This record gives sequence, structure tokens and C-alpha cells, in this order.
Amino acid sequence: MRIIAAAVIALTALAAHAQSSLRDAPVRWDSKIIRTGDSTGKVLSITQRQPDERGALENLFGGAVGERWTYHEFKGQNPRSVYVEFEDGRVVRLWSELHR
Repeated sequence: MRIIAAAVIALTALAAHAQSSLRDAPVRWDSKIIRTGDSTGKVLSITQRQPDERGALENLFGGAVGERWTYHEFKGQNPRSVYVEFEDGRVVRLWSELHR
């Protein structure tokens, strides 16, 4: 029983690590790539459109610290949403999620 519990804990930790590492990976947009450190202007230049959704990023006290842009792509065989978070006009986090 202890071996099974240890295996479950190890697999859970591994899955959590894999999810967090995907969160800041560069995102391909057509033939270009969006990366952390890119400016808002560069993201707009790469995507060639305004985001479908915009939201505020807040600190623990509710103060605004940045923005989250969301793009929805439904073309092709792998529809997805791309999330880009900005602080001080630069990408600090980005990731994409496939729609199944």
C-alpha cells in the first residue's frame, strides 16, 4: 500500500511539473514564435489582430500589474486558445491550450 501511495505522489508531482514547464514555453503562431520578453507591439505584429479577450492581472492586494490577452483559433484540426500575460509592456507568461 505504501508503494502505491508513493507512486501516486510521484506521478502527481511529475504531472504538476510538466504543466508548469509548458506554461512559459514559446508559442508558435503560423510561421512565427511568441516568446517571453516580447513587447505588446511585437505580439500584435505576429498575430496580425487584436486579442479576442483582455483582462487585468492583479497582485495579492487587487492592484493592477499587467494584462492577459486571449486569442482563440478555430482553424485547422487543432483549435486552441493562446494566453499571453504582460507586465510593463513585455510578455512574462504565455501558453496555449487545445480544445477537445
